[in-house]
Amino acid sequence: MGWGLSRKQAERGKRLSGKTTKGNPYLRAILFEVAWAIAHTKDNYLSAFYHRMARRHGKKKAIMALARHPS
Repeated sequence: MGWGLSRKQAERGKRLSGKTTKGNPYLRAILFEVAWAIAHTKDNYLSAFYHRMARRHGKKKAIMALARHPS
């Protein structure tokens, strides 16, 4: 038994990329366009979700979160 970090301890706290790479690129492009349209509507749950995320993480990451949102 060594004194080094275990695998779980070594990986703890690492930040993974938020880049979406898998899946259909055409569908992803459509989802992002729809997300932009929804983000700029008023009195909508998804629009409010976008604005909450944009305040915390920035506009581009908020659009990605909205495009990947399950509802």
